[in-house]
Amino acid sequence: MKTDINKFIKMVYNKSLLIILFLMTVLFTQSCSNQLEMFSEDTFNETQNEETVYSFNVDMDSLTFKTWEEQLNYLINEGEGFDYITKQGLKLIEYKLLQEGVKDKTSLSNESMIPLYNDQVNYNKFEIVSLYDALKFDPARKDAHNDFKNMLLNKYEDTELNCVQLTWLYKNRTFTTICSVTDEKVVYDDLLANIYVISISQPDIQRATPRLKTNSEADGAITYTFNSPPCNVYSIIGSATASVTVFVFGTRSNNKNSIDDYRPTKHSSTTGQGCTAHADYNILGFQSGPNGFCNFEWEVSAAIVSPIPGRSISAGSTERVTPSMLQ
Repeated sequence: MKTDINKFIKMVYNKSLLIILFLMTVLFTQSCSNQLEMFSEDTFNETQNEETVYSFNVDMDSLTFKTWEEQLNYLINEGEGFDYITKQGLKLIEYKLLQEGVKDKTSLSNESMIPLYNDQVNYNKFEIVSLYDALKFDPARKDAHNDFKNMLLNKYEDTELNCVQLTWLYKNRTFTTICSVTDEKVVYDDLLANIYVISISQPDIQRATPRLKTNSEADGAITYTFNSPPCNVYSIIGSATASVTVFVFGTRSNNKNSIDDYRPTKHSSTTGQGCTAHADYNILGFQSGPNGFCNFEWEVSAAIVSPIPGRSISAGSTERVTPSMLQ
């Protein structure tokens, strides 16, 4: 009888222990699941922010304005295309016309607010700091910014400029800058003239539109078009872009492709001030015929040259085009 009781007690104990272990496992799993879910969501959001906040596509052709008021109102309303200015915590609150026909001849002081680019990975990321704080990273920055300002304003020596006070909000702090404008546009501001965005698109390979097929492809002219990713740099006071395109021409006869010729082109253009772009290519080898090929290398780049040179982005590669790639 005593033995049976001991067995019963032992059985109950074991079952209780199993139940406790089961409950602990469920609670632990639920806790881990919640933490993992929170972590994954936060991490995803942080990753998304890190990847998207500093990558901007600017349609330079669409950012055209008839007056400086229209330009600044568009910025106040955080219009599309100005994301590279407004999506990093900087907001233009209001503006006020101060003086007409008077040039801003003041130099930047230690209290002047400017954008500081100091992130080697997120090259479009900036912080708004005083010039005094920026000088800790580069003591020559003050002269560079003043020289850049004078250069821009001197280009409008024979044009009537107006002074406009801009009120900004950044990290719960408001401050003002003095902006120089013509009747049509902003020509200088300590912030706007020094904020830019550099971008590079993914490589884009375009082939000619395929012809309709029957039992076999029709004979005739075929092509292959390579477009490099364009490098772009843009700011309110200037822009630049560079790209390379290579056309490879051929003929299709009796279901067989043959390379005939090639035509490379490069494009680079700069408008306004403060930036530059460069494009180049090199034909490494070419052979026509059904066993032909076209080997080439390409390189594109865009860079900020004023007021602080050195910020740049570039891309390049070596390509080989064979007859089977033509359509």
